[in-house]
Amino acid sequence: MDAIFLACLGASIAIEVPILIAYVHFRCRSSAIGWARTAATGVLATVTSLPYLWFLVPVFVHTDLFWWIGEGMVIAIEASIMAFVLRLSAKDAFLASVVCNLASLSLGQVMLRWLE
Repeated sequence: MDAIFLACLGASIAIEVPILIAYVHFRCRSSAIGWARTAATGVLATVTSLPYLWFLVPVFVHTDLFWWIGEGMVIAIEASIMAFVLRLSAKDAFLASVVCNLASLSLGQVMLRWLE
């Protein structure tokens, strides 16, 4: 695999998982969902969705809409995983996915510009 992809995957996990843990802890206030299960779900969601954004979406989307379509798909995939594994409501899973992905996209762009 591409080294840049793996670095971005690691950065995405490092950014999104703590945010997901905090979101589930403070928003859902359910002691039934442990932090380890939440962290594992965050890793699963990111590892499952990021390859689509990097390798599949560019094959089919060659327009300025790449980020909108790609991130929309990632949010949908991750929200589905969060809802199923953590038993979150559709609303909470969607909001958690949006918050996590906005953070990783924003911080990722900053990191890439800093590294250039």
